[in-house]
Amino acid sequence: MMAMTITAQNYATDRNLRLYRKVIQITAHDSPNVLRGINQAARGMDPDNKVVLPGVLTYEQYLHRRANWSEQRQCKGLDAEFWMGKEDWLFTGDWLAHAKQAALTVKLEGPFYLGVDPAEGGDSSSFVASCRKGVAEVLSVKTPDTNEVPKRTLAMMNKWGIAPENVVFDRGGGGQQHADRLRAAGYHVRSVGFGEAPTIALKRSGVTTHLKEKIEAREDKVIYKNLRAQMYDEASQCLDPAMFGVEGYAISARFTELHRQLAAMPRLYDEEGRLYLPPKRRKSHEQEGGAGKVRTINDILGCSPDEADAYVMSVYARNHRPINRRAGAI
Repeated sequence: MMAMTITAQNYATDRNLRLYRKVIQITAHDSPNVLRGINQAARGMDPDNKVVLPGVLTYEQYLHRRANWSEQRQCKGLDAEFWMGKEDWLFTGDWLAHAKQAALTVKLEGPFYLGVDPAEGGDSSSFVASCRKGVAEVLSVKTPDTNEVPKRTLAMMNKWGIAPENVVFDRGGGGQQHADRLRAAGYHVRSVGFGEAPTIALKRSGVTTHLKEKIEAREDKVIYKNLRAQMYDEASQCLDPAMFGVEGYAISARFTELHRQLAAMPRLYDEEGRLYLPPKRRKSHEQEGGAGKVRTINDILGCSPDEADAYVMSVYARNHRPINRRAGAI
């Protein structure tokens, strides 16, 4: 959807103009590539997915988004309409219920990955160990003595056999300092900042990324407003039956607080169609120049999303390998 802003000068010269912004709708069907595929399918032909106009949406991409995007995202991103339906969620009730059921039968197997969200202020430090098939352990404790954070991290690593490079800290709340201490001791853990730009997934085999994958990776930088949005979206995909399969991704019902936090995470999109989450705290949001009345995640949950943050970091550790590991950059 495109918007053409009316300037003050134009407004003054046209007394009958009563709109400050004129909206021009450009839908997915306006792409020549998509239109070609739709017309071929309507005539009973197998679409050839030919790119008539490079750089715009292809028919193959269109079909993928129709099949996998939420109703809200399709409304904005494909149909160029303003969303008027109910609020969308990153982790739907059905997905979370399926995750509880899967925990009764799914056997968790390594390698395991650890997300650490250190305490900030009166919050708890949270540690989540997970693997490809589900969440193995959730630990949330008060750590007024910050020395406890590295100690508990090492204990979780030993318990689940987690390699140092498979541990990711949130840089906030002293996480950078905790990661530095562990690295100085020879444990090359990683740290990330939720406010950073979206990253590109790396191939674990070390094979050079193909051109198509590079294009899709560049697109990921556009559809996410920041790394927090990317991490939460990738973590939500673990629970999507269409992505994971019949067996399901396991999150035990005993992890009640993690379930509660995940269930409250809204799926929101800005004017550019980028996925974002509400700010975590009002203070940090106002420091960044945001409106003071915006509803924050802390407002929604009544607390900081420590366990949810630790969970999405453990998934991030699995999906994204260290960059330039041979050179020692983590």
